[in-house]
Amino acid sequence: MSYEVRTEVKPDHLRVVISGAIGPGMAAPLAGEVIEAYRREPLPLLLVDVRGLAIQVEPSEALQLVESYPETAKGLRVKTAVVCADKNADVVRFYEMVTQNRGYPTEVFMEVEAALSWLRG
Repeated sequence: MSYEVRTEVKPDHLRVVISGAIGPGMAAPLAGEVIEAYRREPLPLLLVDVRGLAIQVEPSEALQLVESYPETAKGLRVKTAVVCADKNADVVRFYEMVTQNRGYPTEVFMEVEAALSWLRG
């Protein structure tokens, strides 16, 4: 399994587009790449588009990932919208719940326009 991370700098947000596939043990390295992309372009808002990503990880990996954020994200609490495909909604919604419970402003959407509306609202 492999994935590709592409960034797009917009006037008010950074868009990170991820495509390919991830399996067990790959969520943390991928999240690290997103965090580093944001550190290079620290815009006020972050949109992460994973509609082209096949996600084959267990919910427990999402929990472990978010529990590692105090170390890996080093205090970042950027407002983040995640856009996903219906097929990945369950695991991404679990990630959303865990991030929100840990104080990270994150919402999941199925459409980019809805995500941008929430980010800008």
